[in-house]
Amino acid sequence: MRTSWVPSTAFDPADLDDVTRLLAADRDGWLHGTASAGSSVRAVAAQKDELARLEGNTVRSVVLVAPRGPARHAASLLQALLGGISTVPVLHAARTPRWVGPLDVVVVCTDDAGDQPLAESVALAVGRGADVVLAAPEDGVLAPAGRGRALLLPPRLRIPDGMGLQRFVAVGLSVLGALQVAPPPDLDALADELDAEADRNQQSSELFANPAKSLAVRCADRRLVIAGDSAASRVLAGYVAASLLRHAGVVAAAAGLDEAVAAQWHQHQQDSHRPGRPEPVDSLFHDPAIDGVLPGAPVRAVVLGTADEEPRLRARSASLPDVELAVGAIDSGLLRLNAAAELLLLAARCETASVYLGLAA
Repeated sequence: MRTSWVPSTAFDPADLDDVTRLLAADRDGWLHGTASAGSSVRAVAAQKDELARLEGNTVRSVVLVAPRGPARHAASLLQALLGGISTVPVLHAARTPRWVGPLDVVVVCTDDAGDQPLAESVALAVGRGADVVLAAPEDGVLAPAGRGRALLLPPRLRIPDGMGLQRFVAVGLSVLGALQVAPPPDLDALADELDAEADRNQQSSELFANPAKSLAVRCADRRLVIAGDSAASRVLAGYVAASLLRHAGVVAAAAGLDEAVAAQWHQHQQDSHRPGRPEPVDSLFHDPAIDGVLPGAPVRAVVLGTADEEPRLRARSASLPDVELAVGAIDSGLLRLNAAAELLLLAARCETASVYLGLAA
């Protein structure tokens, strides 16, 4: 496993433009998976009629049950984004809480059709009289646990394990929209934006015009911290760090921007008082393949956010010696919940960058 601070080989950016090599290395279909985010959202949009039975229901709370993987990050992201927008509480839990009842809606999200503890959560929610939406495969133990009373929204596309954040967020947005407790999402417009992002990041697009490849180059052979400044972008930082580990074997810390700035100040204070610390090295003459990681090199902070947050993020990260600002920006005036859409766009870009890092290693 390659880590972000002990590279086994020097990363060559030219490898990212070798399409034949990338496709040969992509034995698990990761590139196809990253390009399928828009299609996954469009498939959820096509299921909206199945949510019609939720319309007009009196709701006390919406509980997003998602214990692991992209579903867990999606539920946390929805809670962070909609906690202050929804007219009822939106909660994320690993299991169905014992207090749920007929006025609650439980949305169970997973790709694991054989998760027995989660099946017990489905059975508990149904038994307590809650409306249950099951965003899970049709086979396995979960659907039968709903006893024919759970509303099933199975995935319509096959994508590799560890992907699917956008689909789960789209399901949550659709449920909240159908319940009329949050603005209805424009999923078709979101899918179009994700398709456009995938087109920019496709393997045949050269590095200079490819945001995901450019981000991969900026992350290669570096110590990394992935940072966000809002509750939602901090959740996304955790997802990106998990994606780097899964797809590229890169160990990166996920933190709030304030934590990253404080850690850098602390490191600077330690270095300034450490006796015998190495002399600065001119990076122009430093070859990581021969010399290893640059002595005393600062951590590169990849700061995530939305277009509206960009000026504040630039100001707050100005004290960091090595920072990469990654912003999701959408120009379309047709999208509602633009912050959610921009973060999902950014998630797709970062995940594709992680895949490129892994394939080029």
